[in-house]
Amino acid sequence: EKDNVYNFEVNGEKIKVTRDMVNVERDVPEIYKEGEFKFGQVYLNTERTEELEAEGYSREVTRNVQQLRKKAGFEKLDQIVLFIKTSKEMREALENYKEEIEEKVGADKMEISIVNSVKKHEQQAEFKVKWEKFQVWFSKV
Repeated sequence: EKDNVYNFEVNGEKIKVTRDMVNVERDVPEIYKEGEFKFGQVYLNTERTEELEAEGYSREVTRNVQQLRKKAGFEKLDQIVLFIKTSKEMREALENYKEEIEEKVGADKMEISIVNSVKKHEQQAEFKVKWEKFQVWFSKV
């Protein structure tokens, strides 16, 4: 490219194409959002998959449990036993993130169930994420 002129060869014939000879259109599917920047375009896929939803819920559960730990006066290094009650569908979705949640909330042991905890725990609370209800019980190890 020199002075907005593109030179190339087709079947042995030299061709010059200028910018005003070309019309470029972008047709972006609805699931993508487009943004322009100095070096081109960026396309962001906005489709929400079950996996993305589950990851979002796991982060919110983690955030809520961390907040509850802090409110209860637990130190960062304190290990806990954590019991979470939620719906069957949410339990299945969170199972893939169980280790990550345990690590981030300092849980030595964690159980996700559809029934109440039968063990006695120091702390108990409930919270909602979107329309999903969660009940949690936890104790210091």
